[in-house]
Amino acid sequence: MKKKKDLQVLKWNMLTIQVCTNVKKKDDIERLTNEANLCGTTHGWMLDETESKKLNQAKVKCASDPKRTHYILYA
Repeated sequence: MKKKKDLQVLKWNMLTIQVCTNVKKKDDIERLTNEANLCGTTHGWMLDETESKKLNQAKVKCASDPKRTHYILYA
């Protein structure tokens, strides 16, 4: 049985959004985030793992569900 792709928006502001998801592929995370909350920019929310690591905001395992991960995406 195929696992349902699930994404929850935890918090957002004008330039960043934090999500919790069981999705692993970058393209799917970006697509689901933009479906859940439009950011209004040309390219929408984008996952930039290099920038996240630089800002010490890299992906983190969810404390409530180890099968999920928290990501920060940028406008």
